[in-house]
Amino acid sequence: MSGHVRVLALLGRLRSGSHNRQLAEAAVEPALEGVGVTLNEALAEVSLSDADIDTDEQRPARPMSEAWARILAMTATAADYRWFGERFPDLAEAYCFTLVHNLPPSHLLGRLGGRTESSRTGTAATVDAAFDLLGRSDNARQFIAMTTVGDWTLLIEPNGCLGVGEEKALPASAGTRWISHFVDINGRDSFLWAEDTAKRLMFEPGLPDHRWGTTPDELLDAMHHSGFQFWDETSDTAEFLATEAAFALAEHLTGVRVTPELLRDTTFVCGSTEIG
Repeated sequence: MSGHVRVLALLGRLRSGSHNRQLAEAAVEPALEGVGVTLNEALAEVSLSDADIDTDEQRPARPMSEAWARILAMTATAADYRWFGERFPDLAEAYCFTLVHNLPPSHLLGRLGGRTESSRTGTAATVDAAFDLLGRSDNARQFIAMTTVGDWTLLIEPNGCLGVGEEKALPASAGTRWISHFVDINGRDSFLWAEDTAKRLMFEPGLPDHRWGTTPDELLDAMHHSGFQFWDETSDTAEFLATEAAFALAEHLTGVRVTPELLRDTTFVCGSTEIG
């Protein structure tokens, strides 16, 4: 696989004329082939000195933890999610993970036309509940588990796919951002980025060369960095990490890092909705 290296430059001095900024900007254009340099100004949201905008009035600042979360999201790769299939094999076999911005679980469930189910702790319990509900409803209802992570609601469907289904996902994304990825037991997969009912990007993680939506190429650099295998980068020895890369790209878009502890220890708000 041909190399694709991404360099993230964090600007410690934010003033436009600072030597640090000039050096970082000078490194962008002459970067070697296969090397991308990205300037990141997430630290500008922390209360650091910036002579261009500092005034007598105190600037609002975000906590350092939020700024670092945004920075880490830009560096996430498939390697950060190798644990998923190893530690959660039953869920990894067939799942849909969806992140929805600024929409609490109860409102999200309402948009999906769902009804409330008993809460469950840990994804192992949600997998059992999902298959139990499928059996009791004659495969007519999908069990979903939700929790809030910062400004986002994480929705998990064991053995489900409504998060990437345009019929429900696009209308439900009205006024918000919707990031979803799915894989089923037959190896079919999909990634959806929607905003305010518009499909910005959709593709199959296993076939990232084929993309569609209103902005199909906007995330190409991030897709390379996340670890998707494009046709000109494949080889017989390359490791296939499409699922893991999908998690990394979702983190890039949302700043939300899914962790083993989150999946194991969270008590999820649960519901169900009709399939189809």
